[in-house]
Amino acid sequence: GCKQDESEPPVTYPDYGRLQVGNYWIYQRFSVDSLGNATPTDVFDSCYVEKDTLIHGNTYAKITKPWPWGTSQKKVYEYLRDSLHYLVDPSGMIWFSSSDFSTVFYSYTSIIPTIGDTVYTVNVKMDDKDQLINTPAGEFITCNFKASYELYPPFIIVSNPRYVHKRYAKDKGLIVETLPFFASIPTTTERRLVRYFLNPPE
Repeated sequence: GCKQDESEPPVTYPDYGRLQVGNYWIYQRFSVDSLGNATPTDVFDSCYVEKDTLIHGNTYAKITKPWPWGTSQKKVYEYLRDSLHYLVDPSGMIWFSSSDFSTVFYSYTSIIPTIGDTVYTVNVKMDDKDQLINTPAGEFITCNFKASYELYPPFIIVSNPRYVHKRYAKDKGLIVETLPFFASIPTTTERRLVRYFLNPPE
């Protein structure tokens, strides 16, 4: 006899982005020295999903964040969407993956055009799978979208390479974020989660 084909159930992936409109995260900024010692500051950043927007036929979450340099009231915006186990922006650049820990997502070298001097080479890939991280909001098991900056003389001030982290937790979103740093300054600044609000998953 003939047996009717049964369709395969759709593959689902864990939600690390939590990109629903209305979700928000409050972070405290910490100054982190070259040995990893973190000192809390009195700066708190509110980051939230403002709305959904259609770009090139795909729906992206508009994420609003405070300006990373100093304490200016200026805002910056990120546009992200879930694509299988990736978070991607409208240009197709990957910002996170919950499954792909082997691919170098991008790599480039920064050169000062006026003098032709190389500042750094950066490689970005997933790292620290299921690492337990402590923040003021509690403990979270995270995966790290990690950028490694290999600095060149005379820009080596402290340890080399230097790292930029985006640590996400399943069903919670971004837990820790390293802000952009200056090669001439030995410390970096991290946003660490203090509290959050998340709507029920859709």
